[in-house]
Amino acid sequence: MSHKKKVGEPQIFKRPDWAIDQDIGDDYALEDVCKHGVGHPNREYLESLPEDERETAGIHTCDKCCSSKHTIECEEEEDGSLTLSIPDDLVQEIVQSFIENALYELAKENQKLSKEIK
Repeated sequence: MSHKKKVGEPQIFKRPDWAIDQDIGDDYALEDVCKHGVGHPNREYLESLPEDERETAGIHTCDKCCSSKHTIECEEEEDGSLTLSIPDDLVQEIVQSFIENALYELAKENQKLSKEIK
């Protein structure tokens, strides 16, 4: 998403602390612009959309400025054990990365075996 059109005042959706501006992207979605000039979908705006539109509306070229969702929290319980809170989005990214890496390694191994058979 790029940021071409300025959102006028008043500000309808809260701008996060890391954002320096808000713009309307090419797809008319509200974006929070980071200090690098990258437009990130505004979270409050996304939450205002119908549920079936949120995931695709949130797709953007990301430089990780908006990734506070990737914070892993660790809490010590009364019994001394630790509880980790990992955001669902981060778990999905980790699983996807693991699967992609596993498939890549399988493809390399398959290529190696194919060459040995020839």
